[in-house]
Amino acid sequence: ALFGGIIAMILRAKKITQLPILAKDFIRSTRRIDEIKDAGANAVLLISQIVSPQVLNQMVNYSLQVGIEPVVEIYEEIELRNALHTNANIIAVNARNLNTMKIDINGACSQLQKIPDTKIRLGFSGVQSCNDVLQYKKAGAHGGLVGTLLMRAHCPEKLIRELKGV
Repeated sequence: ALFGGIIAMILRAKKITQLPILAKDFIRSTRRIDEIKDAGANAVLLISQIVSPQVLNQMVNYSLQVGIEPVVEIYEEIELRNALHTNANIIAVNARNLNTMKIDINGACSQLQKIPDTKIRLGFSGVQSCNDVLQYKKAGAHGGLVGTLLMRAHCPEKLIRELKGV
């Protein structure tokens, strides 16, 4: 687990919230999906860039079979094509290039617009303000992932209310 302690974090989160929990880690095997499911996660992030299209398809199908929602993360168009060849209902576009760690919200929004309306579209990374959330929303995102901004907020509850109001 590259994020370290993901199982402990899921168990801790389950004790304090009834909200769905997304297991965000670098998942490469169905065994790991089982561990995450057993810990109580409702969804699992599957990063298209780190597995072959065949393995991605297998992990999406396995996740659905065991009752955990796969969220397929993409960054570039080839990954989007691979994601669309799976049974995933949720596709997340990461604005962060995992190779360079640079953020490109405009590029992410361009990819979001290519995802069919039959899918749930999410914008991941790079949110620094309500304007970024609005940009994702205008591109067709149904939701997003806010990490660093939330972790640095003096009043996370107020920030969440502001972001939800967009």
